[in-house]
Formats: sequence, structure tokens, C-alpha cells
Amino acid sequence: MIKSLRNAFYTSSAVILFCLMQDLALAFPENIRHGYTNCQSCHVSPTGGGVLTEYGRRSSEEFMFTWSKPNEADFLSGAVKPPEKLNIGGDVRFLSLHKDNKITESNVGFPMQVDLELSYKFFDQLTVDLGVGSYDGTPDVRRYYLMYQQSENWYMRAGKFFPAFGIMNPDHSIVTRRILKFDQSQETTNFEAGYLSENFEWIIDAISGSGAAGMPRDDGYSSRFAYYIGKNNQVGASYLHGKGVIWERDVYGAFALVSLGGGGLLQTEIDSQTRKAIDSEDLSLPKYTALITFTRLSWELTRGLNIFGTYESMDPDKSTFSQEQRSYGPGIQWFPRPHLEFLAKVEAKLDEAYSKDYGNQALLMSHYYF
Repeated sequence: MIKSLRNAFYTSSAVILFCLMQDLALAFPENIRHGYTNCQSCHVSPTGGGVLTEYGRRSSEEFMFTWSKPNEADFLSGAVKPPEKLNIGGDVRFLSLHKDNKITESNVGFPMQVDLELSYKFFDQLTVDLGVGSYDGTPDVRRYYLMYQQSENWYMRAGKFFPAFGIMNPDHSIVTRRILKFDQSQETTNFEAGYLSENFEWIIDAISGSGAAGMPRDDGYSSRFAYYIGKNNQVGASYLHGKGVIWERDVYGAFALVSLGGGGLLQTEIDSQTRKAIDSEDLSLPKYTALITFTRLSWELTRGLNIFGTYESMDPDKSTFSQEQRSYGPGIQWFPRPHLEFLAKVEAKLDEAYSKDYGNQALLMSHYYF
């Protein structure tokens, strides 16, 4: 494994250097430690992720990177100044992965994401956003929406994006994102309305699965409520109802972001998904219930350098055909300078669909955003 990690590091570093020669920041829940309970403080999108606002770029220089110079977090490090009403951003992520599930072993490296996103504010209340790019080499219009902000608190938007649910973690591979259809290229077409205040936020979505490229339709609705405890903590609950071609599902969830001292953060989410066949007379499609959890404990050793440990699980009703999944392990995340992120993680992983024994997985992710 050590040799695989060393090769992964060399490969990822080379890709990052290539990206720098060319010239979307994702949402980082860890920023709640610094008093940013509301995602729209730094992002155009009220639920986080995507292109940064001018304030988001400025504030990130104050706390997010090990080293930075004034205005280094600007678009293209300040080499080009976009018009005042235009925000431009993008992501290039490369993944190197070693995987051994006791049945097969593999070592792969590939560009995980290449995105470009633009947002333009026509006037104080109306914003249009468009994000295009590719996941694993497949071109896609990842996100687009038209957003109307009636006031500092109320907003409405319509388009293609992820509906609000749980912790909007940028790591789409974690079980609470992947199992619940918040994985890459699974954005849906939605109408969303939300209220954001100093003490809480409440967001509801009407969902149409027609926007999910290559995926079955899953129409429905969702709601996410979060309450801020002080400036550095958040607790909340989510609900989603979805109806596809064969299955209908209900998902109930609770989550919390809890700051620990000056540099620690606990992220935890627990969701219960019940899925049943629309055609109840088809006995080959039994009712499916699963408890899905994600927990991450992280600590900032010094500015821009974080260590963390994660635990994930998916425990299905034993009467169904679904298999148990679990993973746990340590990781490290480093933001050396504006526009750069490196993340390494080693996990013990169980997936009963492949083996009854734990395997192992090691990954290195290199991320350049502008």
C-alpha cells in the first residue's frame, strides 16, 4: 500500500502542476468553526458549493490557507478582473485510488472533475448561474438556475442542482450522499424556496428527476431545517420523498455540526430510508429499509492543515437483499495556498456485496479551484 500511495502522490502532484499552468470551490462544512453557519456568506448558492462571492474570496484568505498573499484568492490569482456583477469559478480534481476488497485489487488514477461555473447578477434581486464540465470524462451541464432574492432572508430559485438535504459535504462518495442519490451527475431539476436568518434556515424543494443524466426519474419534494447554536454550531433535520419508475422512498434524517474548542469539529448525520415498490403486488420487489450514518471528527493542527477520522455505515433491514456497508479510517486535508487542496485518506472498508471481510482503500485527491 505504501508504494501505491507514493505513486498516487507523484501522479496527483503532476496533475496539479499541469492545472496550475492552465489557469468551483466546493462547500467546506468545517468553515462553521470560523462563524460561517450560513453557506451564502461565501457562495452564490444558498446551500453552498459552486462559485464564490467576492466576500467569500476575501474571507477565505483570513483563515483557510497555510500561506497567502493579499488578493491571491482572487479569480486566477488576480491576473484577470471580471466585471463587478460576474462571478467566475471552477474546479479541477484528480483522484488516485488503491482498492482491495478481498476479491479484487486495483490501482487507478483519473481526472475526477473538471468544471467551470459562471454567475451573473442582473440587479440586486436576480441572479443566473451556469456550471458545465465533466465527471470521469463525461461532459455534463452540472448546474444551472435562476434565483430571485426578495430580501436578505427570502429567496426562490429554479433549475438543476442538488435539493437541500443533510450535510452538503463536497465528498460525494460518502455513504449519506452516494446511497441517497446525491452522487456526482445526480443533480435534479428543482424549484426551491428558502428562508435564511441569523438563527435558523428552512429550505424546501419540489423535485423533478428529469435533470439527472442517465438516471431513473425520482420526482418528489424535500425539506431541510437547520438551527444555529451560537455562531459555530448547527443542528437540523431533513425529509425527502421521492417516486421513481419502480420505487417510492421516504428519507428522514438528523444532522449536527458541533465545534470543539478552537480547532475541532464534529460532523454527524443519521438518515433512515424506506423504499417500497410502486407495484405492491410484485413480490420480487420487497420493502427496503436502511439506516445510513456518517460521522467525521476533524482538528485543525495549524492554519490550513486538518487531520480527521471518519466512520460510515449502511445497515439494511436483514429481511431484504441489500448488503451491509461500513468504513472507517483517518485522513489529512491541507490547503497550502489559495486555489489548492490536497486530501489523503486510508480506510478499512466492508461491503458484503463483495466479501464478508473488511478490505482496505487508500486515496489521494488533488484539487485546484479558481
